Amino acid sequence: MDNAHLDHGIEQSLDSQLQATIDSFNAGDTADGVSQLGAFINHVSAQSGHHIDDALADLLIFSAQQIIDAVG
Repeated sequence: MDNAHLDHGIEQSLDSQLQATIDSFNAGDTADGVSQLGAFINHVSAQSGHHIDDALADLLIFSAQQIIDAVG
């Protein structure tokens, strides 16, 4: 997310959510990984137009949903 030019706090929060998601998938806990991606989508949606550019938010949400669709 470093190249997205987000506020440091938002960037850290999103990075944390994604790392927790990766950790869940790596541990074989697909349900928890999907749940964490859902929380990530909700977080990005809430910040869209405020701290995250709408176009970037749309891309992040679309990408997370693709992962959910692929593993769910």
